[in-house]
Amino acid sequence: MNRKVLEYFSKLESGAKKRRLGFQGDFDLGDSFVDFSWHAGVKGYGRLLWDSETRRTVLVEQSGDAKKSFKREAREWCQAVKTYGGPTLPWSLLGLRLQIPDRFTIRDWKLFSGRITLNFLTRGSRMIVDRWSFAEQLTASKGLRGWGESATGLAASATNNGIVTLEGGRWPKRARAIVVHQEDRNQLVVLRSEGRRPELPEPAWVL
Repeated sequence: MNRKVLEYFSKLESGAKKRRLGFQGDFDLGDSFVDFSWHAGVKGYGRLLWDSETRRTVLVEQSGDAKKSFKREAREWCQAVKTYGGPTLPWSLLGLRLQIPDRFTIRDWKLFSGRITLNFLTRGSRMIVDRWSFAEQLTASKGLRGWGESATGLAASATNNGIVTLEGGRWPKRARAIVVHQEDRNQLVVLRSEGRRPELPEPAWVL
């Protein structure tokens, strides 16, 4: 861990020398993490985390104007950062919260008016996740089942407790999806899996 911090300091110092600035760095070793700080015209406070389960090193940092005071804020923010291992990983973006299998990797995301779309890839298929705002207005005319069919272009096969299951498409591109109505947030979350043998997304993936 110390070596990783020193390597990072070396890069910062090299950049500071090019700008003819002095560099000063300090670090404090903790339990599976290292807190560090540095000054070089601007200043930064950060933490280097070691996750033994995933065997990954994660660096988080906040930097800014050397004349401004943000050390406490930066330390609190760094302490709040957690690493995750195991079979599922959390995702959170503007009201959308997921806990999906770690085999899915994010490709890109898009922001629209009243809608967020995340595209995930896994071997042999992809999963598109949409979070729609204003659920009450969207489902007013056709209901949850009807809206789900219109939004996905798939046929609903079941409806249960605010969750609609849908399937459709033609080989070699089949699709399976669920629509989850989160009434307390007035939003709809659509998980659509596409591929030759797409798996059916699970309601538990939506938090």
